[in-house]
Amino acid sequence: MPKTSAFVMSITPFDSHDRLDEAALRRHLRRMAAAGLAIYLGSPGSGEGHALTPPELRRVFEIGVEECKGKVPVYATGFEPHSAEQLVAIGREAEAAGLDALLIHPLDGGHGFRPTPAELEQYYRDVLTAIKLPAQLVSHGFVGYVMPIDILQRLVEDYPITGINVGTTDLNYLVGVHRAVGSKVSIYSGGFANTITNLSLGGEGFVDGIPNIAPKLCMSVVNHFRAGRIDQAGKAYSNVMAINSILYDAFPPPMARVLKVAMNILGLPAGYLRKPFLLPDEAAQEKLEKALKELDVISLEENA
Repeated sequence: MPKTSAFVMSITPFDSHDRLDEAALRRHLRRMAAAGLAIYLGSPGSGEGHALTPPELRRVFEIGVEECKGKVPVYATGFEPHSAEQLVAIGREAEAAGLDALLIHPLDGGHGFRPTPAELEQYYRDVLTAIKLPAQLVSHGFVGYVMPIDILQRLVEDYPITGINVGTTDLNYLVGVHRAVGSKVSIYSGGFANTITNLSLGGEGFVDGIPNIAPKLCMSVVNHFRAGRIDQAGKAYSNVMAINSILYDAFPPPMARVLKVAMNILGLPAGYLRKPFLLPDEAAQEKLEKALKELDVISLEENA
C-alpha cells in the first residue's frame, strides 16, 4: 500500500434532491489523490458520516476504491459508535469494498456515559479481533476523553495497527504518545495546527478537513519540511492556518457546513448539505466569500 504523510477527511457531496452525488464525489477524490493525500471516507465531521445510510456508505467506499485504490491509501472512517458491533458492521463493509484499513473511533456511550478504562480497552479489542483489515486508531476529545496511553501501548503490541491520530491540543499528550509507541506506528496530528510539532517529533503529518479546499497547499507543508525547506514549510503552514482561521471564524462546527459553503464559493465539487445541517444566512456566507477572496485561496493553492 502506498505510504502518505497526510490524510484528508473527505466531504461527501449530495445533490439538490438529497441523493449521493457520485459524479461530484469522483471529481473531488481525484483532486485529493492527485495532491498525494490519503483518503478518509464517511468521516463523522467533514464527511457527514452520521447522516449516511448503510447503502450510501457502502457506495462511498466502492467509489473511493474505484478512484483511488493503488494511488493513495483509502480508509473507512465511520463514526463514534455506541457499541463495538456498530463499528464492526462498518468494518465488514470496508472489507467487502476492498479498502486499505479502518479508522477506529473512540466509544461514545451516549447520555453522558463515559467508559471505564477496562470497558474502553474491551471495546477496542472486540473491534480489532472481529475485523480483518489493518486498523488506525484515533484519540480525540470530542467524546469527553482521550485514549489512556497505556491502553494504546497494549493495543499496538497485540494488533496490526498502522497509525494513531492524536486530535488534541494537549502537547504533553502528543509527546507522551510519541514516546510510548512512536517507534512502532505512524503518528498523525489530528487537526492541522500541530502538524509542524508532530513532524518535529518524528510523526508522519496530519489528518484534517482543510485539504478538501487546498490539498496541494496542505501537502506542501509536509513536503517542504521533509526536504529541509523549513522557511517554505513555515510560509505554507501560515497560509493553511490563515484558511483555518477564516473557516472557524465563519460558522460553528461541524466542518462539513463551512467546508461545503467555502468549496462552492471557490467553484469546487462540494454539493449540498444534508439535514440536520442547514446553510448559514446570506450575510455569513458573504462574509466568508469576502475573506476567502481577500486571502486569494485559489492562487495559494495553484502556486503551492
